[in-house]
Amino acid sequence: MTAVQRMQAVVWTAYGPPDVLQPQEVARPAPGADEVLIKVHAATVIAGDCEMRRLQFPLALRIPMRLYVGWRKPQRVPIMGQEMAGEVVA
Repeated sequence: MTAVQRMQAVVWTAYGPPDVLQPQEVARPAPGADEVLIKVHAATVIAGDCEMRRLQFPLALRIPMRLYVGWRKPQRVPIMGQEMAGEVVA
């Protein structure tokens, strides 16, 4: 039996202020046949990440966003970020 490989990540635990982002150890994903795994050296935080974390959207988008991400807390997208720099490891 193979042990699950772990990695460090900043996990989005709830909607709210910046302190809802918590550093945690999580299972390292295994890339699929048409995917790569990147060891991140630096990542950005953009306005969209902050709006998503605070759930600061126009009223018409709040319910669809909660349905997509998670009603009471984020579940579908636990690790935020859209831009990064790193190296391909797998």
